Amino acid sequence: MTKTGLHLVNLNSDFSLLQHKVEKIGRNNGLDITDNKNGAIGYSEHATCDGNQTELDRNQKVVELLAAYPGIETLTGLVEIDPDTLSRGGRIDYLAALERQSAWLQALLQRAIIAVAGEAPSVAENMWDGIDDAEREDVAAVLRLSGNTAQMRIDVARTLVNHLPNTCSALAMGEISSAHADA
Repeated sequence: MTKTGLHLVNLNSDFSLLQHKVEKIGRNNGLDITDNKNGAIGYSEHATCDGNQTELDRNQKVVELLAAYPGIETLTGLVEIDPDTLSRGGRIDYLAALERQSAWLQALLQRAIIAVAGEAPSVAENMWDGIDDAEREDVAAVLRLSGNTAQMRIDVARTLVNHLPNTCSALAMGEISSAHADA
């Protein structure tokens, strides 16, 4: 049976001491402990004699991708893995890694919406035009949304980019979901 998981993320203080303790505990319990450059620690059980090494490698790869910074390289690595070949824990880690990538893509989408709609509402040219009419319709057409939903997306994007940059950064790093950012 294979266990995978992400235990510690972004440890900044006394990392080497903590890492040494975690490795010692892992060795005493038959686990291989690994860390990556981002400060995350993953674990997996030692390979058994039944030839389960390939599954362990795939599960470990998912743990590493879960701990990696969101981006195109991480997303490419996830796309190359068939989740049906993973252990149950590996599938859960895979889902969590995809959710982080989804948040990263949502942060990019916010920037793209701002690029189309502008950082501030447009001014109506005459009394029959509304604010953001053209921009809203462009966003609605491209994202296949109603005009009202497109306007809400524009408003959220403007708020995140102009007034909540830390929230936008957390979204880009996959620390929060798009639902958290929209709330």
